[in-house]
Amino acid sequence: MKRIILILTVAAVSFTALTGCGKTRNNSTDYSGTNADTQNKVEQNSSSTEISEGVPMTLKNCIVTYRGSTLATDWSKKDAIILSFDFQNTSNDKAMFSTSVGVSLYQDGIELEPAMVSNSSVYDSGSAHTNILSGTVLPVQRAYVLVNTTSPIQFEIGEWISFGGSQKYTGVINF
Repeated sequence: MKRIILILTVAAVSFTALTGCGKTRNNSTDYSGTNADTQNKVEQNSSSTEISEGVPMTLKNCIVTYRGSTLATDWSKKDAIILSFDFQNTSNDKAMFSTSVGVSLYQDGIELEPAMVSNSSVYDSGSAHTNILSGTVLPVQRAYVLVNTTSPIQFEIGEWISFGGSQKYTGVINF
């Protein structure tokens, strides 16, 4: 039994490590690591619950509040967007954002890949992987490589792993 758990754990870690890999995109805009606001607007998608900036979203074991987004560049000078959230653990055990909440972004119908933003004055990459105790609130961020800086971004927030019937929230970020 321990061997099976070890194999599953190694498989999960390998999968997580490979999620940052993928095809490259050629984006020419360079923000030089600046913190240019997207002046975004979050709109309602009629098929699910609306995401509104500053309004808490209740999931099974946590509450997530969307705080806005910022444009940046990743380590290879590709355009990126950084989403900011407050993550509150409502479970009876410790939890972290990265294994509690699933965030998916789409631009021009293409799912956006995670970005590696090295500018620590703009992006805190570690907070999403920090365990917090029940009742604690932690600001977290997620970064994604953009297809372009003009098309709207559709995004979904829900449980990280769900077997159906769980609450999903959707919204649109316009530039």
